[in-house]
Amino acid sequence: MQPQWTGPLAPRLTLQVDATSIPGVKGGCPLIAEVDGRRWQLSAGSNPLPVPPGVRTLRVWCSYYGIKVGTAELTVDTSAPYPLLLHYAPPLTIYNRGALAPHPVPRPGRATLAGILIGVPIVVLSAVAVLIALRHLAG
Repeated sequence: MQPQWTGPLAPRLTLQVDATSIPGVKGGCPLIAEVDGRRWQLSAGSNPLPVPPGVRTLRVWCSYYGIKVGTAELTVDTSAPYPLLLHYAPPLTIYNRGALAPHPVPRPGRATLAGILIGVPIVVLSAVAVLIALRHLAG
């Protein structure tokens, strides 16, 4: 159920998104922002969100085949007379949380991505080596 916000609302919250893709995900993941049950789809760059004044909970995530990944949450006060600027950084993998802050933030997940890029080939090569060794012992 959408909250009943009446009348025109000035953008009190601007969400800056520098990157919208996650490596290895074709076409990227749609980015979604939610405040009090109202949702917006985000794009790269500046995204003004018209929300009423007050203390609100902002949630941002990537929709990966309907699954919320890269979730970040922050409680914000939009009662100031000027718009609030926040920065969201989606993670580098679907296994990490996103980052949401009032200042530019690096994309989380570097260690996970490195582990995937280095660890998976090592496991595959080790399995191939074991299979070759077993074949030589049996033959």
